[in-house]
Amino acid sequence: MEHFDLSLLDDLLQKGEYGQIVNKVDQARKTNDSLNPLVLDRYYTAMRRANRVSEAMQILNQDLQMAKGNLLWVTCIYKELASCEWTLGKYERCEKLTDDAMALLPQLTIDHENLVKLKASLLLLKGILHGSWGNYSDAIQYHEEILELIGNEYAQESDLGGIVYNNIGVYFLSIGNYPKALEFLNYALKIQTKTGNLRSLGYNLLNLGIVYHLTGRFEEAEQAIIKTIDIWKQTENLVELATSYFELGYLYLSWKNPFKMQTYLNFLENHENPDKALKVEFQKKLLRALTIKASERLHQKFAAIPLFESLINEPVVNGRLTMIAMNQFCELLMQELEYTNNPDVLMEAHGLLERMIQVSKEQSLHVSYVQSLILQSKLEIIQRNLKRAQSLLELAKEFAEKHDMAVLLQEVDKQLSKIRILVREWKDNLDHNLEFAELLEQSEILDYLKNIQFTIQQG
Repeated sequence: MEHFDLSLLDDLLQKGEYGQIVNKVDQARKTNDSLNPLVLDRYYTAMRRANRVSEAMQILNQDLQMAKGNLLWVTCIYKELASCEWTLGKYERCEKLTDDAMALLPQLTIDHENLVKLKASLLLLKGILHGSWGNYSDAIQYHEEILELIGNEYAQESDLGGIVYNNIGVYFLSIGNYPKALEFLNYALKIQTKTGNLRSLGYNLLNLGIVYHLTGRFEEAEQAIIKTIDIWKQTENLVELATSYFELGYLYLSWKNPFKMQTYLNFLENHENPDKALKVEFQKKLLRALTIKASERLHQKFAAIPLFESLINEPVVNGRLTMIAMNQFCELLMQELEYTNNPDVLMEAHGLLERMIQVSKEQSLHVSYVQSLILQSKLEIIQRNLKRAQSLLELAKEFAEKHDMAVLLQEVDKQLSKIRILVREWKDNLDHNLEFAELLEQSEILDYLKNIQFTIQQG
């Protein structure tokens, strides 16, 4: 126990030196089976952050058998097991372990500083859980409670403070409040730049890059995401390196720079994926499909259809990526409908949009859910079913109001106004036979599809 300085371990954690902590404690455990639980707490955290989740869970469950009666050790184990369960997507198990750990806090007899850190870590888990469930207002409240608990001075100097501000930024992004998202993400950037934790800094810059992309600030997006490439190479994070390659390629699609888009597609396709991470493989296929669709020749665009069909039928490994694939496929279907007037295409689009609504709801992608309802309403306009279109928009409005999505609420109201105009225009002309191309134009579905962007999942 006397061999370890907790402040030194915290400094190593903050700098992302996880391997050093794991190696030092592994060596100590060979000769000392009664290490300070707070030392072991840092050890568990380091192992988990080094992406050794399965190994960490095995050790944690073994240690739990030895820790009975040592409330501090049990609390630390519950906390880290909860974090591992969240990483694996087992949210109910994570919640139970977090609550069990919280219940033990009043019984602990440790110094105030470490008690605060433990409580803050558990509140962070509660907040992240609510973010995963799409309860973004509750998630923000838990994170604000952490800031109040740790105090402004510690928040400005610690990796924890940077993580909290970053997460709040992501939650605002998830409800479409981009100004607030940028405010908190930039605040996090100042902290993470000072603390030197490359892992946290990388995620923060990647999130910033995506928001800049969404808001049309392409140069700033490019600068932020390019910085993450060096970070992921230094930390040997191959999965996130692939994500940065994908995000740059996707950015250049919006920026209409096919040469750079092809460059990052080449980087991504040649990227090593020794663990065959499903997200990486999905990103490779998606960016390839997007690159083909970006062609100016119509027959080349339509060559991407089989790729998108394959992607949307794969299991959902990342909701945002699946929604991008579905949106792009839907745009191709609408273009096909415009040129062929084939009603079978319309039916296929209906099935696709029903799935988009389902996936966005299941994945707690609130912006995508509202956008998908708007798209479905536009399909109803194409079929001249204005009553159904209005009903879908009312559902979107109710959802946007419930989740404080002010920007999207304005968009829904705008779409409702257009429906009312169409009702008046079509009132005395219901028997007029319009071509699909004319109905497509009146629905404005293609313009809307081209302008849709998809937010990141909190994670």
